[in-house]
Amino acid sequence: MPLPGTQPPALTVGVMQAEEGAAVELVSGAEDADGEVVSVIWTLPGGLERRGVDVSHTFPDSGEQVVAVEARDDEGLLT
Repeated sequence: MPLPGTQPPALTVGVMQAEEGAAVELVSGAEDADGEVVSVIWTLPGGLERRGVDVSHTFPDSGEQVVAVEARDDEGLLT
């Protein structure tokens, strides 16, 4: 249970376009107003996870891909 007045981290994300078959750069900006961000986890198709503020991945198929990202702070709060 978070302490009263604590806030989860704020997260912004972006994608650097790549040519088909090339690695795609997934970039994020994570900030925590009342502490620090301790992890950023990207979940890619097939359940593959990558950890880091910015990650690179080559998708096996062209077209639209669904990617989830979450940031966790030093109080255990998630975006």
